[in-house]
Amino acid sequence: MSYALAALRLDNHPLLTLDGRATLTRPATTADRTAVNAMRARCSAESRHRRIAATHLLHTPADRTGELAILVEDAWQNLGLGRNLVRRALHEAHRLGMASVHVLTERDNHRMLSLCRSLGARVRDAEGCTVYLTPTVAEASS
Repeated sequence: MSYALAALRLDNHPLLTLDGRATLTRPATTADRTAVNAMRARCSAESRHRRIAATHLLHTPADRTGELAILVEDAWQNLGLGRNLVRRALHEAHRLGMASVHVLTERDNHRMLSLCRSLGARVRDAEGCTVYLTPTVAEASS
């Protein structure tokens, strides 16, 4: 099964943390590989296990469906950055014509479950340790 990376238009989009720090998002390029790998190395094993990418929004083989995952560096966690990244990615999914986006996470990943539920996600399926959530794409676009 192959996935194609969505063409994200996140260039220079400011996101504020809860403590007022401004960050900018933009699409990653191959030139970012070293910096992304360094950030990943700075994350705890638990954070790396929970997520596989900084923020990724992928088209899946299913029509108008995407997959979403995030990794927030440990030093930037608990500042609302993850919530803002997910909101921005859901807005981008809407712009790209995705009708739905799913998040695959573990049952004990309370941060991601809480974040998704706070954005209106519902549990689509649960199997063993795995939970599939579907955040609402339309609400994120408003």
